[in-house]
Amino acid sequence: FLIRMIGNAFGLPAMMLGIERDVNRNTAQEFADEAFRSTIAPMARMLAEHFTRDLFGKRLGWREFEFVFSDLEARDEMQEVQIQTALLQAGVLTVDEVRAQRGLGPMRASSS
Repeated sequence: FLIRMIGNAFGLPAMMLGIERDVNRNTAQEFADEAFRSTIAPMARMLAEHFTRDLFGKRLGWREFEFVFSDLEARDEMQEVQIQTALLQAGVLTVDEVRAQRGLGPMRASSS
């Protein structure tokens, strides 16, 4: 009962706390994604802001540093590819800009 109450307080479904054994596998990923977006990500952002402001800024005097969690805003890879492809086709982004977003260097100009 207590675990269910804690889960409800933080917006986590019982499945995420290991209580429910008969989870519908079709909706399990959607529950996990929703729990991450609505509960875990906001808490992680708040924690990162606290580290930046109180630990780095106030305690250490390092106001130029910012604490961030990597991949906190990560999207589904296929969704990311579809968005980038659409932006390329619409002429909003260049190939080199998309390559930079993916951590790749610019394309080399071929010698003709």
